[in-house]
Amino acid sequence: MSIVLLISETTLKKYTVVNDNVDAAYITPSIVKAQEIGLQPLIGSVLYRKLCEVADTPPDERTEADQPYVDLINEYVTPYLCNKTTAEVQWAVFAKIKNNGIVTSQDQQTQQMSIGDCEYLRKKYDYDADFYGGRLTDYLKANSTRFPEYMKRESCADIKADADAYKTNIVL
Repeated sequence: MSIVLLISETTLKKYTVVNDNVDAAYITPSIVKAQEIGLQPLIGSVLYRKLCEVADTPPDERTEADQPYVDLINEYVTPYLCNKTTAEVQWAVFAKIKNNGIVTSQDQQTQQMSIGDCEYLRKKYDYDADFYGGRLTDYLKANSTRFPEYMKRESCADIKADADAYKTNIVL
């Protein structure tokens, strides 16, 4: 089974602070994790599969019916995934699993962040992803007729969208 990436390494580097020298070997698994663990519960498995299907279709073969999904990816999914992936990729870059253990590396011209600083930065990007996730959820709820796959389950293995993911019980 091949995994379809909804954002590319180029897109991530263009719209975030992820440096051009960060290897795709760290970025690709982080995108996959952001999609499967972050995005899929927001939009549900059925809509997630539909977005992957549309993204995997060459642009010249897409139909007019695919355009709302392309727009959804471009306007709402991409900002969410860029921030969620930035949060995820930090750990992959910070610590490496090698034969001799889990290691961090540092060259002479840079200084490694502390694990506490790294965690603070990860939380900041998770917070930003939450903002874009809230926008995505609100948009899907307001446009559920355009996206019939939202809130739908085809099997018990499917994840149902969490329409209340960014709502709190705290009243101010």
